[in-house]
Amino acid sequence: MKLGLTVTYNSGETVSATVLPPEWVKWETKTGRKITDIKGDNLLGMSDLAFLAYAALKREAAGNPFKPFDIWLETVAEIDPNQLSPKATPVAQSDG
Repeated sequence: MKLGLTVTYNSGETVSATVLPPEWVKWETKTGRKITDIKGDNLLGMSDLAFLAYAALKREAAGNPFKPFDIWLETVAEIDPNQLSPKATPVAQSDG
């Protein structure tokens, strides 16, 4: 499952991150929850979003230096989830 997140920093700068399987595995390991726990009415909390955003941005930095989590978090003003990746849907076929 993919999750798009937009992080807004205290400076007003915004960055987008895409949460992919590596981040979900780290999240499951850290929280003891499963990704299936967040379906339906069970939503992610702010600590979940912060962890996932940080892990995705760190992965996307591709080994470049990245601030430790606690320092990075102090610079964050807002984290907004964009969308969960849609499930595969059948393609409508035309009659013509």
